[in-house]
Amino acid sequence: MADRVWKFRLTNIDARHRAFIAMPASARPLSVGVQDGGLFVWALCDPEHDVEFGLEPTLHRFIVANTGSEIPAFPDRARFLGTVSNNGIVFHVWAA
Repeated sequence: MADRVWKFRLTNIDARHRAFIAMPASARPLSVGVQDGGLFVWALCDPEHDVEFGLEPTLHRFIVANTGSEIPAFPDRARFLGTVSNNGIVFHVWAA
């Protein structure tokens, strides 16, 4: 089984600064960045492992807040993925 880095687009960020992405169960978010004007998360995935064990994709939660915005409480286990700038707006992203 081999790990691969896959990219997932962050869209539909709600009023509570949350975004949910269906990702392989094995996915481990690594970083955040901008590509072609979109906000993306890169994650380490092992799709063969998921198929072998019959694992369905799961929803992964992310907190996305721009500089200066009020951030709602989020789990202590949230992990900071990075800060990116897109069209003059700076975003801070956590895997929660």
